[in-house]
Amino acid sequence: MSALSRLAELHGIALEYHDVRGKLHAVAETTLRALLVAMDVAAATDPEVESSLAAGIAAQWREIVAPAVVVRERSHPKLRVHLRAAWDAAPLQWRLVRGTRHRAPRRSRTE
Repeated sequence: MSALSRLAELHGIALEYHDVRGKLHAVAETTLRALLVAMDVAAATDPEVESSLAAGIAAQWREIVAPAVVVRERSHPKLRVHLRAAWDAAPLQWRLVRGTRHRAPRRSRTE
């Protein structure tokens, strides 16, 4: 997968679509670049794409959890949590929108 494709996916842009007849089409590179630029992501040149991709991946790792996760009812959602190694054995706690509180079990450093 190209850096441009990875950058587009990182920003939630689909790489292909179905037309009204159901035929699958790949999104053109020029369209991907235009959409990214419209989203204030530097992507006009290949070096800008590489730089924006590196910055986007780094930003994902700095973010502990996504600000919002949309899931379907009765689905089995996955939530990625990025923690510092120093927090590995610390107890965690979170609250869901409906107010249900959950505690993560303590893990040993060897797990």
